[in-house]
Amino acid sequence: MPRTSTIELPRILAAAARRVLNGAGPAGVTYRAVAAEAGVTVRSIQNRFGSMAGLLDYVAVRGFAELSGAIMTGEGVPLTEVGPPADTLATALDRYRRWAVANPELHRLMFDAPAHCVTPSPTTRRAAADLFGLFAGAARSRDDGHRAFAEMHGRVQLALSGLCPGGPSTIEF
Repeated sequence: MPRTSTIELPRILAAAARRVLNGAGPAGVTYRAVAAEAGVTVRSIQNRFGSMAGLLDYVAVRGFAELSGAIMTGEGVPLTEVGPPADTLATALDRYRRWAVANPELHRLMFDAPAHCVTPSPTTRRAAADLFGLFAGAARSRDDGHRAFAEMHGRVQLALSGLCPGGPSTIEF
């Protein structure tokens, strides 16, 4: 196998893990599957992340950053330019829902990490807290933002689990 740049390796492995996650689900994300997808050795993953849990945690952190970016700049309109708090919060929630529906496996990894045998790292917990802060900042009050996010998140979780009539695209706030 050709040598992969040490600087690029985390990004390459995260992208490969995400492709495997999207195609095979959490159970399919194995050392061998990710190594084959990335074109590297299993040892490369172990040396860089220590374990598969370390790689999946890294993927989750990148997922939180991607989701936060989608909420802040979705559809080419910055969240800060949407309008009054009610409109801003509704827009943030809709962008969250759309991203989750488009990225169901990554969403599950990010928000149900223990089910994937991943204990969220302090970095992942900070990334999640930053995401929650977006909703708090979009609402009239922190509590309103957190309540609205919790409600939408519950609806998204139910829909992604197949328990919501009509499916994920019918969820509204």
